[in-house]
Amino acid sequence: MIGKAVGFWLVAVLVGVAAIAFGSVETWAEVWLRFGAVAAFAAVTWSDGPKTLLRGGAAALVLPAALLLAWGIVQSLPLPSAVVRALSPRTARLQAETLPEGGGAALPSFLLSRAPTLGVTVEDGAKLPPGPADPGSRAARSSLSINPHATWNACLSWLTPLLLAFAAERLSRSPSTRYRLLWAIAAWTGVLGAIAVAQSVSWNERLMWIREIPGNSAPLGPFVNPNHFAGYVELGVLVVVGLLLAIVSEADGTLSLAGFREAVMDRGWALPRLLVLGFLLVLGIYGLVLSGSRGAAVALFAGGLVLIPLFHARRWLPVATVGLVALGLGVGVASWMGRENHTLQSAFFADAANDASLSMRSDIWGRTWRIVVDHPLTGTGMGTFPSAYASYDREGEWLGTAQTHDDFLQFASETGLVGTVLLGWLIVAYAWTVLKPAMQSGSPRPKWTTAALAAGCFAMLTHSIIEFNLQVPAVACLFAVLVGALAGACAPATDEDEAAA
Repeated sequence: MIGKAVGFWLVAVLVGVAAIAFGSVETWAEVWLRFGAVAAFAAVTWSDGPKTLLRGGAAALVLPAALLLAWGIVQSLPLPSAVVRALSPRTARLQAETLPEGGGAALPSFLLSRAPTLGVTVEDGAKLPPGPADPGSRAARSSLSINPHATWNACLSWLTPLLLAFAAERLSRSPSTRYRLLWAIAAWTGVLGAIAVAQSVSWNERLMWIREIPGNSAPLGPFVNPNHFAGYVELGVLVVVGLLLAIVSEADGTLSLAGFREAVMDRGWALPRLLVLGFLLVLGIYGLVLSGSRGAAVALFAGGLVLIPLFHARRWLPVATVGLVALGLGVGVASWMGRENHTLQSAFFADAANDASLSMRSDIWGRTWRIVVDHPLTGTGMGTFPSAYASYDREGEWLGTAQTHDDFLQFASETGLVGTVLLGWLIVAYAWTVLKPAMQSGSPRPKWTTAALAAGCFAMLTHSIIEFNLQVPAVACLFAVLVGALAGACAPATDEDEAAA
């Protein structure tokens, strides 16, 4: 059907263009990415009808995903001051200390009342200048978020990967469409790898050869940060490996020398695909090597373990996935409990390893957990981490920290216990309704392409413990497409799905 075809091409193009557009971290690129995600979702939904979204593996995910977005919206809404004080006393105190109740007109008298506590002396008889007539934002003065505007923008940002995930889920219920989508991801992996190789050979100190790079950055490919390049490419590399194994394996998924020999001898179908995939794999792996990302190496190894069908170990993948989320929160607790060591908030990991990068992350994790402790129930608001973290700077510190380098810990600090419970619900629902059926042992064996999708998801969750890849729109959207495609792979394909393909 036309709607399904349009949705496929939109998703297939968006996952790559999002990366080419400098990771889509800038507003102009993120807005167009969101527009494309809405269009893809609308095309697929228009083709099949909204009721199809509640079929298959997506059914158990709709409610927690919708509630997560709804919680972010609630955080940004103006609420009675008594409610804010009851749910988040720390947030209410910050608002009272920084924003006048009467808006702009009350700003001069508000600042005057704060002067003694700030060590400012006011001359006797000095006249107060008039305040601006702007009444200000009521939500900023009384909401669960310390920055409602940032929270609202964060809700819009998270909407994009959610829409792409549901579009990919519906498209991937057709095995042939899912196969084409995986090839599109593999192709984009090769493109990014080729860009990284070309940049290493001939680079004019400009991002993608056309834009000035920010100071103190180490760009690779279209990304300013090589770790984010690696986060994107590691997913594609695992997809390429899954496609390769699918071609050389036998009909039941068994790997054997006979199956490999048969694939190599099939010069009309298998061999050309093997050569193309091998070339894409070399480009992707070389790009990862150029990135120098240790986190990507660990994540790729974790994803590779999912691809190994050893002693029914795959059946533990749902438990391991939930364990990764717990580990992401646990490093924050461990760092918070560590002792003060000079300029480091916590020396838990600094004492264990002489690694400046790990020490820096441990410092951030420890202070982030202090945010969680101070805003336990409701958090500081989605998208507010930079503002919240600034209030925990030590004397003399001036370099702001925009991200936690741990997506799970940052989400907990921004959404509190409410958001963490909802995220846990979503992870558990996905693990038991999607990962468990996908990895169940027995006959027939899980398809290698299905295992590769699970490997990519697991690798990104592993990487997210020590990096903030999911805060980069391009990486988050590719991850969302893999998540949706895996859910679609676990749903039985209908005659309509195959006909639309």
